[in-house]
Amino acid sequence: IGIVLSISAIILVANTIKLTIYAKRELIRTMKLVGATSMFIRLPFLLEGLFHGLIGGVFASILIGIAFVMFIQPLSDDLLVHISLDFTFYVFLTGMGCVLGLLGSIFSVGHFLKETVVRVESEKRINETSYSIDSLFFMGSVVAFGK
Repeated sequence: IGIVLSISAIILVANTIKLTIYAKRELIRTMKLVGATSMFIRLPFLLEGLFHGLIGGVFASILIGIAFVMFIQPLSDDLLVHISLDFTFYVFLTGMGCVLGLLGSIFSVGHFLKETVVRVESEKRINETSYSIDSLFFMGSVVAFGK
């Protein structure tokens, strides 16, 4: 069950980051055209995935803590069995949320921004070609009319 939940968390974060990248595709395109490095573009999305994982881990820790106090502790007192959760468990749970969020954002950013980079590079080539053709026409008119 844990593996299925981990994979679903990664997919959920990856899709959320894809939507964010899609919403900011014009900004990403502009940044690429003016020469921004890929890490400069990727870092905010990676941090967003990490933040989503952190929030998910904190909420999971809170819900598990509440469920433990309300349901498990009274039951363990009745059965004369001492069950406890250390603080390190909650830290581990929050850390795993961060790792899963970061993994989801890495997969999403790596895949989606490769497509964006290919589009930007092809647009750069098209623009360079059109400028060279325009300059050829201008040079031809100067030679033809002597101006």
